[in-house]
Amino acid sequence: MYSLLDGLFVQHFSGDLRIILVCDEANRVTGEEGGLRPHHGCLLGLGKVAREEFPQVQIRLVDVDRRTPPGRIVNEFSLREAPYQVAYRNGERYVERLREAALEPDEEQPGLREGGGYVITGGTGGLGLEIGKQMSRMSRVRLHLIGRRGLPAREHWEAIAAAGAEKQQIRQIAAVQEMERNGAQVQIHAADVAEEEQMRSLLEQIRTESGGIHGVVHAAGVAGEGLLVRKTAGQIREVLSAKVSGTWVLDQLTREDDLIFFMMFSSMSTLMGGMGQSDYVAANSYLDLYADWMRTQGRKGITVNWPLWQEVGMAEVYEVDNRQSVFESLTPRQGAAIYGELLQAGRSRVIVGQLKRRLAKDTIGQSLMNDYVLSESLNRQLRRSLHNTQNLNGTPERTELIIKDANQLQMTRSHKEIAQILAKVLDVQELSIFANFEDLGWNSLLAVRLHKELEAVFPGLFAISDVFSYPTVHDMAVYLERKRTIPQKREMTIEQVMGDLEDGIITPEEAEVLIGKISGAV
Repeated sequence: MYSLLDGLFVQHFSGDLRIILVCDEANRVTGEEGGLRPHHGCLLGLGKVAREEFPQVQIRLVDVDRRTPPGRIVNEFSLREAPYQVAYRNGERYVERLREAALEPDEEQPGLREGGGYVITGGTGGLGLEIGKQMSRMSRVRLHLIGRRGLPAREHWEAIAAAGAEKQQIRQIAAVQEMERNGAQVQIHAADVAEEEQMRSLLEQIRTESGGIHGVVHAAGVAGEGLLVRKTAGQIREVLSAKVSGTWVLDQLTREDDLIFFMMFSSMSTLMGGMGQSDYVAANSYLDLYADWMRTQGRKGITVNWPLWQEVGMAEVYEVDNRQSVFESLTPRQGAAIYGELLQAGRSRVIVGQLKRRLAKDTIGQSLMNDYVLSESLNRQLRRSLHNTQNLNGTPERTELIIKDANQLQMTRSHKEIAQILAKVLDVQELSIFANFEDLGWNSLLAVRLHKELEAVFPGLFAISDVFSYPTVHDMAVYLERKRTIPQKREMTIEQVMGDLEDGIITPEEAEVLIGKISGAV
């Protein structure tokens, strides 16, 4: 899938391209599946984000069982309006439904065991520490915090706090000390959760020290950044490692333990998607399906899709802006308290979220509006939030764009058109036609928005790769002038292509594409 999209990245094509991803029994739909396959979650998540990063490509996923007639799958190609994911079981078609759930205590979920041993991966990160503090408030437990990097030896903690230089370490140390004041015994371990032999040795050590392992909180994770086609395979593997390989390793190595729960921390991004987060959504989508698979094996898996937590975790590390989210962010205290309720809820998967009171349609995006059947109460909340936004005062009118560093007499129509589009995307009133996009606060989200705006004004003239190949208004305008000079439907021979290349009418890359099309036709 990654290789296919990487190839599409540099292609110019007109009209819609449709990709149907087909997998077998990824989701628990009827409860009668022969055997769930959670690894398909990676494909599910990757496709959900790829359709945002490739707006000219329609991508959907069909989850089938062995009794699904092939014709039903083929019929999905002909549907113009359909949710991203559908499932077929016993010949019936299903779509995902979202509804509110009451977190009623389940008598079979006893919560925490007094004196029990509990493992928290990502334990020295922001979320892991908050969860550890909450567990220490709930019961006198033995906590084992696992992170890629441990903490300095305890005899150095006082000196580190006095020096005041290592802010992150000071917060980590303070959190551990709070857990211990609450009555918990806390050990910190440095290990890579995806390394099986390393984890096997560590977990055996933990069993010896704590008399057993009674619960696992898998909060480890690596954030993904940037468009899928701008990532290397190594970067993608790193993001997948902790949540996919790490989950499998942890589950396999704790199969014989008397676990009260095995809780996995997923993200709201698997619900909403998010440009630049393809590998991260793929990894978390694996967790979304894994809890149901664990339950078919008789183990108490729980997956929680969290919204953003304020001031801790990835919100702090990556300075994430929650203004574009559909859901309110949580304070650390709120998140920790909800975690305590989830331990006793007995559900395999819960999405934690409160819709914002005011929402704009462009914030909601295509996923929430089109991919799910919403319960009546959620539908009502969504309409109310949109209505509240419509009643707000309008924004001030934009002033006329100031174009710097350009001789107005030499400015072409293309320069002015590209500058206006870029100013709209960046929400600026002045810019230079020679400024590199990266110097203007460029990111993957803005790149896709720019391509979408260009496609609306100049259909079929720009591939998304062109946004990166021509990184200034001037470069893009020159490219646009060349494209306008070449008739798009022109029948050409290889000799004519080479002549245009020699005359500077087209670039070597454009010549290569044209020659490929001509050779393919022959």
